[in-house]
This record gives sequence, C-alpha cells and structure tokens, in this order.
Amino acid sequence: MALNNSNGLGDLYLSDFLAGASCHNFGEEVDYCLNPMQAAFKQGCVSYTLDSLIVEESIPFPTHIKIDVDGLEHKVIEGAKNTICDKKVKSILIELNTSLEPHLNLISEITRLGYTLDAEQVNAATRKDDSFKDIGNYIFYR
Repeated sequence: MALNNSNGLGDLYLSDFLAGASCHNFGEEVDYCLNPMQAAFKQGCVSYTLDSLIVEESIPFPTHIKIDVDGLEHKVIEGAKNTICDKKVKSILIELNTSLEPHLNLISEITRLGYTLDAEQVNAATRKDDSFKDIGNYIFYR
C-alpha cells in the first residue's frame, strides 16, 4: 500500500528488489529528483490518502508523522491536509529535496499551518555533497 494524494490503484516502481533498497515510487516512474527513470521492477499497488485512512478509522490518529518517499512527499502531504491541520499532530519529519520546487513549496505550506523549523537542525541534516546533495530531514513541530 502506498500513501498518495488520492485513493486508487496504480503501479509501484521499484529501483531494485533487495531488502532495504530505496528510491522506489508510486504512480510515476521517476527517481528521487523527479527525473524519469527506468524501474527495475513494476507491480500493481493500492494507494490511500492519510486523511481517508484516518476517517475510515483504518489507523489511529497520529501525533507524529514521518514521511520519506523519495521524491513524492508533496503528494503524501496533499493527501494528508486535514490530518496535519489538526492540533493533535505535534510534529512532522519529512525528507525534503530543496532543489525541487514542490519540496520548497512544502516548507512554506507547512509553516503556514503553524509548524516551526529549527534552522540548525535542518542545516545539520541536509547533505552537502554526493548524489543526495540538498536532501535532508526537516522536523516541523508545534
């Protein structure tokens, strides 16, 4: 199952089929920089929004949320708008790539909802070089 901005069926694109492998995506055959990629494997998958899972009481309401989906974080947040607006959510840890416009937009969008960031934490967590340059875990908290 994938978290997404809509409920439905789609394809899960896998970069590899090894335990612990990363850089997979749902619904779009793109890499973590949203560039087209050739997936090693593809399989059908169901997706839900976080909001719908909570409304349907499929999962308990979260107080802390972690999102690390290798590029499509903005879609997960889009499907979680009602949840993250609720004051019961105390923090959101989200891996962002600041070289991507949709990710930059998430920073201002989430802070507008009353969350704050610690600039030191963000600076310490953001990679400065290698192929994952400009990617880091941002912790938004209330």
